[in-house]
Amino acid sequence: MGNQPDFPKEKAAGPIQKGTINGFHTESITQQKPDGTTSREVLFHLRDNGIWPERMHCWYANLRAKESAEAEQIISSLHFADKRIGEKGP
Repeated sequence: MGNQPDFPKEKAAGPIQKGTINGFHTESITQQKPDGTTSREVLFHLRDNGIWPERMHCWYANLRAKESAEAEQIISSLHFADKRIGEKGP
């Protein structure tokens, strides 16, 4: 996580798709390999208000169908917590 992620990791990885996941704006690249594996990178734009972190970069590489489906579930589960860790209640 951070404000200056190296995205995409491979500059010739393919076209960048823009979208949203759980309300976060995202940029992603997906590669289907001839050996049947999948690689994917997702850059989440968490916020643009100067509070760290503003970006989160997730990726997986060369996974078979079952493992890439599990990675996609993890990626799609990102959300902001109701309260920050260590924040005191009302």
